[in-house]
Amino acid sequence: MKHSKVLSVFALLMFWKGEMLFAQVPVYQWAKALSGNVESIQRSTVVDAAGNVYIYGVFFGTVDFDPGSGTANVTPSPYGCNVYIAKYDANGNYLWVKNIPINASYGANSMTKDAGGNLLITGFYSGTNVDFDPNGGTAYLSSVSGSSDIYIAKYDADGNYIWAKSIGSTGTDVSNEIVTDESGNMFITGYYNGTVDFDPDAGTANLTSAGSSDIFIAKYNSGGALLWAKSMGGTNTDDSRDLELDGSGNIFITGSYYSTADFDPGVGTVNLTSAGYNDIFFAKYDGSGNYLWANSMGSTSYDIGSGLDVDAGGDVYVAGTFNNTVDFDPGPGTVNYTAALGNSSYFGKYDAAGNYVWAKMLPLNTANIDVLLDPCGTMFLSGSYMSGSVSTIDLDPGSGSANVSVPGGLPPPNYNIFARYDLNGNYIWGNVFGRTCYCSVMGYKAALATDGVSYVYYSGIFNAPWFGTSTVDFDPGSGVANLTATSSVDNPFFGKYQCTAVTLPIELISFSGEASRGVNHLHWSTASEFNNRYFEIERSADGENFESIGTVNGMGNSTQTVNYAFDDRDGIGNLNYYRLRQVDFDGTFRFSDVIVLKNDFFDASISVSTISPGVFQLQCNARQVIICDVSGRQIMRSEYSGNSGNIVIDLSREPDGIYFAMLVMKEGVESLKLLVSR
Repeated sequence: MKHSKVLSVFALLMFWKGEMLFAQVPVYQWAKALSGNVESIQRSTVVDAAGNVYIYGVFFGTVDFDPGSGTANVTPSPYGCNVYIAKYDANGNYLWVKNIPINASYGANSMTKDAGGNLLITGFYSGTNVDFDPNGGTAYLSSVSGSSDIYIAKYDADGNYIWAKSIGSTGTDVSNEIVTDESGNMFITGYYNGTVDFDPDAGTANLTSAGSSDIFIAKYNSGGALLWAKSMGGTNTDDSRDLELDGSGNIFITGSYYSTADFDPGVGTVNLTSAGYNDIFFAKYDGSGNYLWANSMGSTSYDIGSGLDVDAGGDVYVAGTFNNTVDFDPGPGTVNYTAALGNSSYFGKYDAAGNYVWAKMLPLNTANIDVLLDPCGTMFLSGSYMSGSVSTIDLDPGSGSANVSVPGGLPPPNYNIFARYDLNGNYIWGNVFGRTCYCSVMGYKAALATDGVSYVYYSGIFNAPWFGTSTVDFDPGSGVANLTATSSVDNPFFGKYQCTAVTLPIELISFSGEASRGVNHLHWSTASEFNNRYFEIERSADGENFESIGTVNGMGNSTQTVNYAFDDRDGIGNLNYYRLRQVDFDGTFRFSDVIVLKNDFFDASISVSTISPGVFQLQCNARQVIICDVSGRQIMRSEYSGNSGNIVIDLSREPDGIYFAMLVMKEGVESLKLLVSR
């Protein structure tokens, strides 16, 4: 294959990264709160095509489920803890509530809906003759020997019972998450102990844990019949907390594991070993539960993966908490963060192959962090912040600060985090809503949901301090939408917000350059500008440590295409990395992505041959190979000794098309075009 010697830019970068300024606050629609003098907790939220909102959780005494002027009191019976499902219209007005006497504290874990609008719930329960029909009929399930067993139950959009299934053993078995595919099949994940028959019907499908608890993934059809079940784990405690599907039906899970665990549920072995106690894992399986890859990150202390989401390209966003120092690049690179104030939060992005893209840390003492990709091209984080004596918290993981005030009170409270970031992890907006009870927050994850069009739904729990009340403004904008908690026990709230698209200060349409006779010429163009003061040009010899080499004034405000240029006559070697720092009049700034220029020709020996469709062999002495698709998205990145000679690039799993390989060698950088065609 013929290769070209590229003198200018390896890839043309079109996207800005950094702080976003305008239209950043979610637009308040409404918020509601339930009331009761006993603890009630909201665990999951679902929205249907008509905008109706369903909430799901547990309650321990009489609760009024009508947040309006009416009354809809429900008292749990016959046990002290019941599960509830409640429905509200698109404006948050009460429609109905159903209760199920599961007899398991906090045993409501996840709810979803299928394509037909039916509701699916899962969690754990205990006891005999537990009636899962809330409408006067009987649909009894019984756990094994009084232990905690898994339940899956299905109801229609009016809360009418369809079916319920029980799965379990004499140990503790818990389902943490349920999702459905377009065909109505269900996937659940969690942990189990001992030998469990995952077929809830007449068949038998036993799985046996290797240790105190193992991870499971199971798939059932729309009628609740088992399709398959898989087990992963080792001789210690392993747990899966969240599950999502990508557009191809692949399965992603995240959670924690301890010691050595095998993440291949098939005949192969893929052992991961924790650095200390519980480490974070996230893993990918195909639609039949076959292993694709698994990643591990952790310290010598306790680290947990608690939330994830997947974008349209199959990239995965993960979130959770960690202690001590953790390397968030599971590959050959190193991206260390050191926790502060106990449990610190992390969230990060990894590509469809599990390769590191970016990771961020919030140095806050937090628990149960979750992530949701919204319909407006950004992401939301939720979680519980354990305040202690701190009066403000910074929700900006970057070099800026976004301090949010945290009220105090007794007992020492925790707070619900609600924050928004762009898809590079840069801060947009954040706040805390309501104080919560320390005793319940460790097992509680606030709920995020979206209608997939323009709205995000956030729910949690809040309470009042001893001998007082707690008033919370749920409107993050200039308006006021106060709700007041009068009891020191937790009660649910839920709200609806519009995630308007973020308006960028400028729209960058190109950033490129070329080297000529010792001068590096840089060019960039904008399609529009708002409040743009100037561009600062920054240069680096290694792509990491940048210095300012000049500025170019911006146009302020413009709706026309504007072209800019800058000449660097003082390059610092064969390779020069450049980025733009765009600065607004109020001091807000953002960085462009980085481009690379090489300053001279060289005659490195390179040859390319095709081994099989999509698999290429390179003969060269590259130290690093980076593969990108035509949009500039990095597909893979590999490091070599520099004298490897034979390098194999496997693109057989990628779609047909053109790909670019950047070869970093001692002599400089070369670019190759690779064509995948079957």
